[in-house]
Amino acid sequence: MLTDARGDLGGRGGLVLARTWWSRRQWHQLSIVVGSVRPGRYSRAVAEWVLATAKDRDDAEFELVDPADHPLPHLDEPVPASASRYTNAHTKA
Repeated sequence: MLTDARGDLGGRGGLVLARTWWSRRQWHQLSIVVGSVRPGRYSRAVAEWVLATAKDRDDAEFELVDPADHPLPHLDEPVPASASRYTNAHTKA
């Protein structure tokens, strides 16, 4: 479960919270990172729920970071890599 110094943020696996502290002001900036880029993923919906829940707090600023929104060579195969059944040419290369 994802927590901060003041309590539960309500997330589970597939999400990462990156934290930056400003010790003098006790203000936090948190990035809620979507943990999957595969087609059919559920982590985006979970991350959006965590963001909506977290925005009720007034002691931090939150942002959603989705690796799928960035032009990086992500694993976008419909089947997990452990199955070794690749369909895309860029994955087979």
